[in-house]
Amino acid sequence: MKKISKKQLIIPVIIVIALAAIGVVLFILATTSSDNSADEIEITIDFDDDITRIDWSKYSTYEIDLSSSLNITNPGVYRLTGEIADGCITINTDDNVKLELSDVKITNSQGPAIFTQNAKNVVISAVANTTNYLTDGASYNGYADDEIGTIFSHDDLLLEGDGTFVIQSNNEDAIVGKDDLLFNGGTYQITSADDAIRGKDSVYIQSGNFVIKSGGDGIKSTDTTDTSKGFVYIIDGQFDIEAELDGIQAEHTLKITDGDFKIKTGGGSVNVSTGENWGNWGRTPSVHMNSEASDTGDSAKGIKAGDILIENGSFSFDCSDDAIHSNGDLKLQNGTLAIATGDDAIHADSNLIIDGGEVKITKSYEGIEGLTVTINNGDISIVASDDGVNAAGGNDNSSMNRPGANRFEPDTSAYIRIRGGNINIDSTGDSVDSNGAIYMDGGSLIINGPTNGADNALDCDGEIIYSGGEILTSEIAGMMGGGISEKSIIHSVTVILLNVYSAGTNIIVEDSNGTELANFTPQKTFSSITFGSPTLQRGATYTLKINGTVYQSFTISSISTQIGNSGMGGGVDGLGGMRR
Repeated sequence: MKKISKKQLIIPVIIVIALAAIGVVLFILATTSSDNSADEIEITIDFDDDITRIDWSKYSTYEIDLSSSLNITNPGVYRLTGEIADGCITINTDDNVKLELSDVKITNSQGPAIFTQNAKNVVISAVANTTNYLTDGASYNGYADDEIGTIFSHDDLLLEGDGTFVIQSNNEDAIVGKDDLLFNGGTYQITSADDAIRGKDSVYIQSGNFVIKSGGDGIKSTDTTDTSKGFVYIIDGQFDIEAELDGIQAEHTLKITDGDFKIKTGGGSVNVSTGENWGNWGRTPSVHMNSEASDTGDSAKGIKAGDILIENGSFSFDCSDDAIHSNGDLKLQNGTLAIATGDDAIHADSNLIIDGGEVKITKSYEGIEGLTVTINNGDISIVASDDGVNAAGGNDNSSMNRPGANRFEPDTSAYIRIRGGNINIDSTGDSVDSNGAIYMDGGSLIINGPTNGADNALDCDGEIIYSGGEILTSEIAGMMGGGISEKSIIHSVTVILLNVYSAGTNIIVEDSNGTELANFTPQKTFSSITFGSPTLQRGATYTLKINGTVYQSFTISSISTQIGNSGMGGGVDGLGGMRR
């Protein structure tokens, strides 16, 4: 028999080990990956702001002290002072016109204060250190139904300057542009019967200070026919918006790059979607509500659009309806958000991505909801009276039994993926709930879960694949389904306790050397805890302490280890349920 050398043995062994390693990697990738196409969300706006670069030195300049209505038929720069007690400025030319307002006061009892019938571009500038008052009539005479606005333009309109506009709309909208509507600086104090700022093709804000109180929407763009239009794009600015309906709304795309926002809608978060009268936000009776000025289906959302991209900025929401609502994709990238809402805090009909920043939801029905939800990074805290993070409606039906329900169809392609960040959830319903899978790839997930025994801290129709990060949950054990899958690569343990413990009870997990691995103080009553961490190892023994006293030692026997009996209920020998 021919003797095989060590060298001949080593090569096949190496090949076998390499193939096994490749197999493990492929297995991990297969079991921990999902369709990540949502991560490629790109929301762009292509906009031509040539109006901001017009060379006005080429135009004639006119200085006028106003005392009665002014009709402008020639292009040029008009430097205006004085007052029009009952009348307006009308622009009708085929070229560019710029109005420079210096302590101007215009009141029109039967129409707009400034009306552009025709022009190439119109610029209205508030001179530094001046305050300019513009007021329209409660009824209009001689204007079409779609020509209602204290400042109204059929053509591109830019408002700018270092001064102040004080605008009162008594009939419908305050500032209306039927084409592109732009803002570049200036202070705006707007009180409107219906919408405060409405641009049909677009609203583009480079900067400015806006204080808005509106009986309809605060800022909106209304073009429904052209997907390249109907957008709102805000680069920077200060915004204090109190709207009866939506705070900022775009038919297609809404992009915010930076700015400081305080948005209150529908009377605030005290008006909750579970209330009988929710949705009756009550417009001002005199509002015309023409087809462009107002939505056919009213809502009182903080920010609403088809697709939404928020890249930075500081936001404070107090809304009766959703704080941020996308009818398509939604991406939050950095920024600071403080949210209190009577309905959902952050909602997307399609894909929702959070990529950094700070999100603090102090009141909501459901906290974060989308067909898919991906959290790459960020500091996120959620208080929800129903689900905390929800993909496609989740397993429960509670979200359907209210006027503000977002009615997802069942979709097994739904998923929740947590790649990083620090997430803290306090929910009455399911804390993390998916119609599809849940992927925990990294970060920290702390859950003060449900106390009713019927909802779960982690709940899904698919599998919970745990491949990174740390998990700490507490809840009242009950009839639970689903569970952390044995396909996971990080170990976890669920301990079903013999007693129900009160809020403020301290939980500590130590290894065999007495090293503390977890220190958790649930903020609600609980009878079950789950701890998952890369520090847990199969075959190792650990100790659970409750309020400093050893409760039990246990050994990790599988990827998803259960300690205690599963069943229904809680309390002494109320053995709770494990998600397995």
